[in-house]
Amino acid sequence: MVVDDRAAGIPAGGPITLTGSVVLLGSATSLGLGLWGHYPALICVGLSGMTIVLLAGLVTARRPHLTLVRESSQQSVSRGEPVDVRLRVGNRGRLPVRTTAIERVRAVGTERRVDVAMPLLAPGRDTQVSYQVPTARRGLLRLGPLELTRADDFGLWRRTISIGTTAEVLVWPTIHTVPVDLTGTATSVEGVARDGAGGSTAFHSLRDYVPGDDRRMIHWRSTARRGELTVRQLVDVVLPRLTIVLDTRSRVYPSVASPDEADLVNVPSGLDAAIETAASVLMSCVGSGVAVQFATTSGLQHEAAETEDTATVLDAMARIEPDASLGLVEICDRLEVRPGARLLLITGPGSRMGEPGGHDAAALEAMARRHDGCLVLVLDSSPAAPADPMAPAADRTLRGPVTTQAEAVTHQSGARISRVASVPDALLAWVAWSRR
Repeated sequence: MVVDDRAAGIPAGGPITLTGSVVLLGSATSLGLGLWGHYPALICVGLSGMTIVLLAGLVTARRPHLTLVRESSQQSVSRGEPVDVRLRVGNRGRLPVRTTAIERVRAVGTERRVDVAMPLLAPGRDTQVSYQVPTARRGLLRLGPLELTRADDFGLWRRTISIGTTAEVLVWPTIHTVPVDLTGTATSVEGVARDGAGGSTAFHSLRDYVPGDDRRMIHWRSTARRGELTVRQLVDVVLPRLTIVLDTRSRVYPSVASPDEADLVNVPSGLDAAIETAASVLMSCVGSGVAVQFATTSGLQHEAAETEDTATVLDAMARIEPDASLGLVEICDRLEVRPGARLLLITGPGSRMGEPGGHDAAALEAMARRHDGCLVLVLDSSPAAPADPMAPAADRTLRGPVTTQAEAVTHQSGARISRVASVPDALLAWVAWSRR
């Protein structure tokens, strides 16, 4: 990302500071009292003060000719990772320029300013300045315009100009690596195959016989030609598939006070936690050879079978916002379900999955019938939920210092509904369910 912002100079004019106003008013008062009372000392003080204010104004009114180029090699970063930005500032004037710079950063309806340390700009030279912009929130991050400020050494005058357009960086959700073990499936012939006679329907290759191989797999024609026992290796060509449905309806995520950005880096909440869970499962599955279909209640749909496909999905996840979107029934009708696919539905505490006869419960039952297994993760940060009694003891030890809670029930449709309090708990529930 390179944005070339060229400025002909900082224009003259601009506000006098509070200090400058006080000095100017005091100097004028002194001058007036001195002239009225014939006090030479007060006249001298008043003239000196007014002269200093006027000279400072003339110094800051000088129009420096600057060029500015903003550079960043990052089009996207994960939440919590800083964006590295470089500025190339050129002084095309004949005199050195002293200025300060502030980068305006806007994300998710908030705006903050990042101070940029700017050295003295020597005439006729380019100066490079590097700085970092923190990314506490997932979403679209807008950088700029850059604010350049010139002030005199006494702080009497300050003139500011905004230079250039904005640059955009997508902040992806944080990715947590989790093990993937979708039992009962194997990867295709093109990928990693399962060895031995445990393969099923498709021919993969010929190999040397080893003790324990099924003798019915011996390929006698190749054995006669090579003079050594040769067996056929078969593999299961059924591709493991997972469908991830993310509930983005605003009503299922309670509105909470905006937390500090420092807290958001470590503990995402609401829809951000749901997206982070979905992104972590998707990336881990695709990396393990599992094809993933990702969909949201807002109508977004993506297929990810290779690692190269995930960047597009993560870009879309970065832009997701809560909305009054379609219901689960409509999404169920739009999904293309393939044989052997499992379903992971991620929603918030406002959904009514466990209530019989409810609209969401009917949609869950319809989706569960079309898949070979269904897990519903309800992300609820309230501290009232008991620990998950169905999670394996080995998985509980993975929590480490994280003190989270969860509960799980089995719906009448056969879907497992797990109410979890955090992203680590959600991922542990996913791992335990995928191993069943």
